[in-house]
Amino acid sequence: AARLGDATTLAPHLAQGLEIVQRLGAPPLWSTRLWWAGVQRGILLNKPDSLAPHARALVAASPHSRVAETMAHAGGVWVSVLAGSVEADAVEAAARALTAAGLAWDGARLAGHGARKTEDRKTAARLLACARELHPLDTARRPSPTAEASSDASQVVSAESSLLSEREIEVARLVVQGKTYAEIGQTIFISPRTVEHHIAHMKRRLSATSRSDLIGKLRLVVGASAGGAP
Repeated sequence: AARLGDATTLAPHLAQGLEIVQRLGAPPLWSTRLWWAGVQRGILLNKPDSLAPHARALVAASPHSRVAETMAHAGGVWVSVLAGSVEADAVEAAARALTAAGLAWDGARLAGHGARKTEDRKTAARLLACARELHPLDTARRPSPTAEASSDASQVVSAESSLLSEREIEVARLVVQGKTYAEIGQTIFISPRTVEHHIAHMKRRLSATSRSDLIGKLRLVVGASAGGAP
């Protein structure tokens, strides 16, 4: 839900999951991820009060679960960030701790939020660099069609795909989703100007004659990089 920017669609499923684990006595092994999802929902809605019960549950479970302890601490740092209090060392430490706990995307998002909330340019640059470092890039290898199985069209798409870097493929995926430069930048922690630079470079490399032509070619490239039809 956080990745899609949608805090409501999965809310009934979260409530159901919380109800189930509560009936089972809220074992930390099964409950921590759900409590963390509740914290993330409150962050997404920018409603610290709504995440308080889940944060308290994580704090209570901390003596029995290192993951819960990491989540509880990171949640507290995140609430401070939402309130406009950004302490670079604390934000980076919490982000890296989340990554070490298997929550790299959340760690990158925390660092990115800190970068956007601070008014200090050095702190913003530091946290953006941290976010980019922690952000789990899609490292799926682009398929290389065999001579027997591939058509001329698929060979062309594969060739075009190989013209783009992994970062440009990532930008392309977001472009075909209809995201703006600003939204793309927020998603992968780069500036809108850098997004514009990537798109201009892709247009040249793919010999696109217009924006609609570029979008069409990017759809093919994204489909090829995913190993399936666009």
